[in-house]
Amino acid sequence: MPATATRWPVWALIREARHRAGITQTELARRVGTSQPAVARYERARAMPDLPTLHRIVEACGLALRLELALQPAGDLGCQ
Repeated sequence: MPATATRWPVWALIREARHRAGITQTELARRVGTSQPAVARYERARAMPDLPTLHRIVEACGLALRLELALQPAGDLGCQ
């Protein structure tokens, strides 16, 4: 699993959004305009969607994607 997938669990967000919508991977793929194997790769952290794709995935589930910046506790600076 890529290091970014463990630090930023996009796979969990995608799976949760799909489950909340009550749809299959196949239906999500159809709504987003991608393939079911691509959705499966995202949900298994085998691939990382770019931000526009993630936005489309979340919207296809009837949800909104919000990003925010927040201060981390001292000593936990993830940026280099």
